Amino acid sequence: MKKAVFLSLVALILIGAGGYFAYIQFSHVEQDFSVLQPYLATERYSVLLQRIQSKPVAPEGFTFVVMGDSRSNYAVAEQVFQEVAKEAPLFVVGTGDIIRGGRVEELIAHHLPLVKMLGDIPFITVPGNHEDGPNRDFAAFKELYGGTQFSFDYGNCRFVGINNCTLWKMTNANLAYLDKELSKPGVHHKFVFFHMPPKNLDITVDSEEGRGFSRNFKPLCALLKHQKVDQVFMGHIHGFATTLIDGVRFTITAGGGANLAKELPKEGAYHNYVVVHVSPTGLRNEVVKQMDGQWVRSGF
Repeated sequence: MKKAVFLSLVALILIGAGGYFAYIQFSHVEQDFSVLQPYLATERYSVLLQRIQSKPVAPEGFTFVVMGDSRSNYAVAEQVFQEVAKEAPLFVVGTGDIIRGGRVEELIAHHLPLVKMLGDIPFITVPGNHEDGPNRDFAAFKELYGGTQFSFDYGNCRFVGINNCTLWKMTNANLAYLDKELSKPGVHHKFVFFHMPPKNLDITVDSEEGRGFSRNFKPLCALLKHQKVDQVFMGHIHGFATTLIDGVRFTITAGGGANLAKELPKEGAYHNYVVVHVSPTGLRNEVVKQMDGQWVRSGF
């Protein structure tokens, strides 16, 4: 009896998986990637990293900005990007969801004009779930950026970004990549970036399906602690929140334009971005929130 039930469950899983992949195959949407060609010389990860690392490290240190979820409400996103440009950071890291449907035409019409507002400040981002596109393959994002994960050093810092918005969210491959990159010697501070936060963070309210991941959460936390990561930046839940887990700071900054969510504490219900100051004496964080038409900053 138990064997029959087990075999039935296996059959259902296989049928479901087969149906999913059949749907993907027969509903495939062709996209014209040729229109992205003029941007590949400036926006690919390899080019962005070269631009960042070619800048000398100042004796007093440097600043970088983290922001996310600039999709959908582009009027607000323009305001956020304008303020970020005024910060004059060395570079900006995005936590994903730069467009609504993951299509080439959205990158051209919406995302790239926002990036242009930053002038010569490099904008490097991880993909969000909205970048998966009509074929669930992140094709347009990968065509523009050349991949969906990155790792680079600047000064005494390492920055590692991964894609945790595939079907299995935080995968074993994600953990292996993080472990490999974070294990490399030569830096004092380490930062990790991905889009979807753990659903069981104490700073979130698990009230909406798809608001986070649970798979591999404990191994992730153990890895981050072992590798002495300073901070993890995430997006997905539109607003701001931050907490400490075993000495690692987890921060959601997803206030780059999209309509604000209800799954965060009230004090985080603002459009925002985060400024990180790196100096010889350590790290200093500021969140800059849009409150009653004004931009207000505070440390955390």
